[in-house]
Amino acid sequence: MIAIELSKPLEKHLRNVVQENYGGDMQIAIKVFLKLHEKYGWQEQFLQDVKAIRLEVRRRGHVKLKTIDAAINKYRNNMALQIKSCPTCGSKKIKLVCKDITHTFKGQTYTAPSIEYYECPACGEHVYDHDAMRKIESYSPAFAHKRAAGKKAVAKAA
Repeated sequence: MIAIELSKPLEKHLRNVVQENYGGDMQIAIKVFLKLHEKYGWQEQFLQDVKAIRLEVRRRGHVKLKTIDAAINKYRNNMALQIKSCPTCGSKKIKLVCKDITHTFKGQTYTAPSIEYYECPACGEHVYDHDAMRKIESYSPAFAHKRAAGKKAVAKAA
């Protein structure tokens, strides 16, 4: 067992992220973090990209949300194209595929259709981008409470 001390705000933020994105399963969240760390190493490049985006926003002044969304999508697409080797085994045979994904959550099986992701034939690793994860979550019973809360909020607003 590993124990770490976090400031109260950081601990609260971590718990919220884990609850909202990983169904409250801290082990899964940590596994994902470690895989991302292995893959990207949280390299200096990421920090440089963030600094460059902030500087550009300051330089241009007011930036519309549509422009920011377009930049984020472009960045995600560029990142997806950079997957040249498997983050788990290092195989260069990793390839982009589009398949139905079937998983089970608490005994309930569900299928997310036509998910585009990278698959390694050498070790079986699957690498999903942000959009694929959101699509899978939209079918997962683990996130049903999140969808229900969203529907209630929409109903109250109407």
